[in-house]
Amino acid sequence: MKKIDLGQTIAILANVGVIAGIIFLAVETQQTNDLLRLEAMRSQLEMRLVNSSAIVNNSELASILHRKINREPITAEEEFRFTWFVRELFTVMEWQYREFESGGLEFEVLPIGGWEGWFEIPGVPEEWEISGRVRDPGFVELVESEVLGQ
Repeated sequence: MKKIDLGQTIAILANVGVIAGIIFLAVETQQTNDLLRLEAMRSQLEMRLVNSSAIVNNSELASILHRKINREPITAEEEFRFTWFVRELFTVMEWQYREFESGGLEFEVLPIGGWEGWFEIPGVPEEWEISGRVRDPGFVELVESEVLGQ
């Protein structure tokens, strides 16, 4: 039998250490990816709650939306507020799309069903025709194919 000298023993232990380090790094990377995915989902939830809270906590905005849904007239100032609310809503949707594109959200988690409801409100499709065109082309394509059915 051949004896393994001290140098070979150290080299073998160093190689085992390198392999263990690579395995540890892979585990850490997976944990980081999982954490980032959860943070993206949490951010998505927060964005949804911001929109809901804006409506629930702002009776004027709630009144504007209620009247728009019921096709009742609103003032020019209310129309201005509604337009900017809808543009903010599109920004949230676009962020969700970008998270999906970057791998942060699964397609099943992408709230397209919730988006459809917003486009049923009078004035939203019209605002999409104006401000939707300057958004990410992939997002525009997704909205038009999956939400608007074009």
